[in-house]
Amino acid sequence: MSMDWPLALNGSNGKFRSPTENSLAAHNDQEAVQAWFRLIREKSAHTQTAYRRAIERLILWAVHERGLALSSLNELDMQDFKDFLCNPPAHWLQDPTADRERKANTWRPLKGPLSGASLSVTFAAVSAMYSHWMESRYTTLNPARKLIGKRTDELSMDVKRSFTDQDLDVIARTFEKLPDNPAKRRLRAILLLLELGGLRREEACNATWGDVQRVRIDGNLTDNMCIEVIGKGNRQRFVPLHESVLDALRDHLQDRKELMANGKKLQKFKAVTDKKQPLLGVLDDKWILVHDKRLDDRSPIEDSDWDEFDHRSPQYTVNKTGGLSVQSVYQILKGFFKQCSDTAQESVTDNMATFKRASTHWLRHTFAHHLLKETERDLALVQAVLGHKSISTTAIYVKADLEARVKGVKKLRGSV
Repeated sequence: MSMDWPLALNGSNGKFRSPTENSLAAHNDQEAVQAWFRLIREKSAHTQTAYRRAIERLILWAVHERGLALSSLNELDMQDFKDFLCNPPAHWLQDPTADRERKANTWRPLKGPLSGASLSVTFAAVSAMYSHWMESRYTTLNPARKLIGKRTDELSMDVKRSFTDQDLDVIARTFEKLPDNPAKRRLRAILLLLELGGLRREEACNATWGDVQRVRIDGNLTDNMCIEVIGKGNRQRFVPLHESVLDALRDHLQDRKELMANGKKLQKFKAVTDKKQPLLGVLDDKWILVHDKRLDDRSPIEDSDWDEFDHRSPQYTVNKTGGLSVQSVYQILKGFFKQCSDTAQESVTDNMATFKRASTHWLRHTFAHHLLKETERDLALVQAVLGHKSISTTAIYVKADLEARVKGVKKLRGSV
């Protein structure tokens, strides 16, 4: 939004602008985009980031590549935009070795061609914005309505991206070799919370100790514990916590409290109440979180600036509770999986090797497969724990389970 929009391309006179007043009170495309961003604040931080990234790419393409205002794009333009994202030119691709800061001359919008999933998210965001523009009478049509693709309801997800028992053994052996320190104990908390709780990464990062509560069964409180989660679509669910998960989280919290008490680290989070303490927290207090970069860019700030920094720009958000960002968890696990790859002696040239492809969501898929097996494929139960909107999504895990098929085929007898 800090880009200099050419006056002729800012949408003041867009081809498909509505001739009447609009409820966004927008006079051009830039104002309409800003208004829409304000209206999606109720969505999760992860969704907002994905939507902002999608619209940013659309703006850069429309203005710099197409030479059209957003309110002048038609359906054929949108198809060309999709083709562009599938086969982007070199000047749109980020050099992995170059500076990726937004203000750097070497920054580029893409790492490579977008995957099918990324395209679906992109056009879900673009179509959602244009639909709202139509409803608000800012524009007269939605040029992206036919390019949404499959909805992001996980019906086409690859649930076979999960860890086998052999993979879990590699993870255990790799973890065992790590030096015993707060970072290792935090890694254990991350791994177990995702693997034995099935939480999405964003859910784990948003969780606090105030969300942990005793389980009520038949009107009576038990010694079992669960965590209240607000997931996709603001759907509430209660996830039982395995004892080993609770132990790992408590050890991590104790480490953070000791760091606060010794007067050297985490002093800025010392005043945070126990209920607001994050389940997964930072081990140093020198950093801020930058919302514009998926809450991940880290820049040191002085103590005198701590209370005032978040007022300087709406793009910046100070980490006031000490919780790990979504991208930080991703980076921690990707670094650990790289070590697992070395333990498993995966080929340096095999980019399809398990631990080279593994990400945080593999732990959620692994949890789903194991829970289905332990509950004798109780789809309704697993759906409730995972927070799936549709039970057909949960059923994909059953379809991906080859155990019954293998047993069935082995029972067959050939004719010759």
